[in-house]
Amino acid sequence: MDVNNVNASVKVTACDLLISQVVRTSADDALGGTFYLEMNDDRTPDLPFDVSADEMEFALEEFAGIYNVAVSRQGPFGVANSYEWTIVFQSYDQYPKALYAEGLLLQGTNAAITVENDYCPYTHLSGDLIRSAAGRFGEVFLATLSGQSDIKATATYMADGVYELTYMTPRLGTYNLTIAKANKGGLVGRYFNNRWMFGNPTMTRIDPVIDFWWSSDDSITETGKDYITVRWTGYVLPAFSEVYNFIITVNDGARLWINDELLMDYYENDLGNLDDATVFVASTNTSLTAGQLATIKIEYRENSGVAAFSLAWSSQSQPHEIIPSYRFPISRWNC
Repeated sequence: MDVNNVNASVKVTACDLLISQVVRTSADDALGGTFYLEMNDDRTPDLPFDVSADEMEFALEEFAGIYNVAVSRQGPFGVANSYEWTIVFQSYDQYPKALYAEGLLLQGTNAAITVENDYCPYTHLSGDLIRSAAGRFGEVFLATLSGQSDIKATATYMADGVYELTYMTPRLGTYNLTIAKANKGGLVGRYFNNRWMFGNPTMTRIDPVIDFWWSSDDSITETGKDYITVRWTGYVLPAFSEVYNFIITVNDGARLWINDELLMDYYENDLGNLDDATVFVASTNTSLTAGQLATIKIEYRENSGVAAFSLAWSSQSQPHEIIPSYRFPISRWNC
């Protein structure tokens, strides 16, 4: 792209497939009646043809594993009094699926309802409409050669379901190649009602995003709010072959390992009853490899009062962000 004007600028907009979906109604004359939305085994109640954004949000947040949805409504349009709802899934346990809209009970000539599942926000460039493509995150594999030394391989999709494995040639010897496929979704969190992660965890769950803030009145586990520890384990998938900075925001203490290397040890940090958090930053000693899983382990300690923990990253090419759930593959099994 040639940019000649001194004040010219380019903006790239990207989005994750199915996070944003658009529902539209249409008819040849005035609309009436009801419709409903389905995802997986859940469906909304019958919704009026002009349902408000708040009412649709409430209905969708009743779906299993969906916690927070933002809906905006535009319309009415034309003689049909049709509407358009933009739905953005903001917080969830499992990645959203395509919505299905049933408009059998809509009233009006040629009444119809559609869902645009590949919707992605767009930007303008030099007066032209530029629409970005919604991104679908591909399959993720952990491939290792085990023998006299352990070597990670990188799995790259080629075509027609074929992947190519690349690795540095190891020392002479006999090696076992293990390939495991991973689902995307978060880190495994084991929560303990003590300060030493002693005994069996009080609860174990998948945390899609590690970004928490608990007030002094909030419970962290079902039976505890103070003197809690958490161990999160799993994998993180970098997008670039670069040195990465990991940023934790914590009240009170934490340790962080990447690829079994201890990057941070602030486990004894204690903010007392301050309603605040401390930010710690550490960089990997070597570059992470794009598309290659790195192991991650976090140990978190909360003493009393406000509790907080968030995990972000950045690199030369990676903007600072809270690490999203699709960068935390889970549930490995051998191929």
